[in-house]
Amino acid sequence: MIVLDTNIIIAFLKGDATISAWFASQRIRGSDMLGISIITVTELLSFPDATDEDLHYIQRWLKSSVWILPIDERIAIHAGELCRKFRLKTADAIIAATTKHNRAALLKRDKDFKKVKDLSFVSL
Repeated sequence: MIVLDTNIIIAFLKGDATISAWFASQRIRGSDMLGISIITVTELLSFPDATDEDLHYIQRWLKSSVWILPIDERIAIHAGELCRKFRLKTADAIIAATTKHNRAALLKRDKDFKKVKDLSFVSL
């Protein structure tokens, strides 16, 4: 499984050519499941300038394109440890912990994640 960081989805929704090509290659291969942390849903739907149409599109896209991975107590505890140890923002720590607990790799653009040891990454 590959977990997508929020900024990857934002770039895709804005038409980033590199990300769009990567998504297309994943669909053709069909071998990797794509997932997101539930916190990414919150982040994507929190933009103050988003219109109702934007929000509806994002929700439809999420339901049809990715697995939404829940947060449980183990992930919450691990995220807290990551916040403390690596000074990550709470949302980034939850995404990292979700990735690790699902034995997945993370596709990201955020350099802060590189601080997290033993987290697997996917490169574009």
